[in-house]
Amino acid sequence: LLRRGLADVLVNRGGSFTQIMDWSDWKQAASLKPTMWKVPTSIQLTKESDGCKSELGTYYHAPKPFNIDIYIKDGEHPYCLYYYDHPERPGWRTQSVVDATKKNGSADPNSKSLGDGSHYPAGCGLHLKWQGDGSHYNAKGVGGCAMVFCFEEDANSRVGVDWENWDETKDNPQLKWNMVPGSEVKNSDIKEGLTYYMEEIDFKHILDIELESATSMNFDITFLDDAQIPSLTIEVPTASDITKPLTVEMLSGDVARLEVPSPHTVAVVKQMLAKELNISGAEQRIMQSERELSDDITVSVETVTLVRKAAPMISTEDFLKSMVLICHGEGTVFRKWHGFDTYMPFPEGDYDKLLEWAMGHQTMKHNPLTRDHVLECFDLWLNLKKQGGTHPESFLKGIDSLIAFFDNYCHSPSLLQVYESPWGHDDDLEHVFFLVGRLKHAPQTLLV
Repeated sequence: LLRRGLADVLVNRGGSFTQIMDWSDWKQAASLKPTMWKVPTSIQLTKESDGCKSELGTYYHAPKPFNIDIYIKDGEHPYCLYYYDHPERPGWRTQSVVDATKKNGSADPNSKSLGDGSHYPAGCGLHLKWQGDGSHYNAKGVGGCAMVFCFEEDANSRVGVDWENWDETKDNPQLKWNMVPGSEVKNSDIKEGLTYYMEEIDFKHILDIELESATSMNFDITFLDDAQIPSLTIEVPTASDITKPLTVEMLSGDVARLEVPSPHTVAVVKQMLAKELNISGAEQRIMQSERELSDDITVSVETVTLVRKAAPMISTEDFLKSMVLICHGEGTVFRKWHGFDTYMPFPEGDYDKLLEWAMGHQTMKHNPLTRDHVLECFDLWLNLKKQGGTHPESFLKGIDSLIAFFDNYCHSPSLLQVYESPWGHDDDLEHVFFLVGRLKHAPQTLLV
């Protein structure tokens, strides 16, 4: 007999090893596929309650190498439902998808933030203590929720997971997300890719900061359609019989020849170039000699020069006005920020009240999204333990990949830091910031 730890025994029979598992230890059993009981393919949370309306629905099995009891509900407000064992508060808990599904997140048995989350749909306590016999799949709902465990095959469950060979394949590294060309990308691709890059970042040194209690992190991904931001384009007037030939030279040596309809203004030239060259008007500088021509000037020469520039960052005011217009479900960062900042209920449906609160923060620090500015944000948290400026190479590489992702799909992405430093009141301490960019393929949509 070769004993590993306290509960894992390997028996050698004729040169082969058979694993005998003591299933009473949840931390050891959490990542393994049970052989003695079935694992649900989905879990339904039903019945309406004031506490968890946005969390109701069907959660599909999405096991992770550290915990098989992870279930995800997609939709406008995606959530994760997971099981964890604890000496006093074991049970099923809802949480933001990204925080619960990543290593060292709230569903990881070895994480300091194990058990963090929103609601306990079946309550918590010794009645849900791990028994090592599958009895946690008999949990009953409380507080207005009902839990229904489903075991039938379901195409929406275990997507991309080799469940049949789970114990052999669960630790295989995740395949790299392949960048989708900007001309073909959809919002769903961007969400998938951004989730991948966020999950790849090694936040361990951030999560290791402990002041009486452990650090936890939450983040989510939001698309603000029809955001309250200036348009990058203008309408081209209907072509008239009166056109003016114009040659546009570029620093690359390429030349565009246009027939510009009246009123022959620079704004019209920019919009025609935007359609022909796929460069938005906000990224164009039309030059005559060394002078930049404003949009309202009528072009009177035969040749101009196009110089490309970065589109302007969105303003803090436009960002906040756009954020208050959308629905923020339970557990989202924006809603949690409001709760922490005000200690008041979220003003559901009261646009004016929410806007008044948000505009109180319009002086927040707003910088281009660069490595230095991201590290500056995290250093403020690390300095709680005088560890600012020390970041592992794996973390730096992850941040660089994240920024490159934003640069690839967004115009002039930026970082908005809510507080000058981690802000605390009562026994809470919180640090909030947003990464924001105007999508190149949908310029009136903000990625947050």
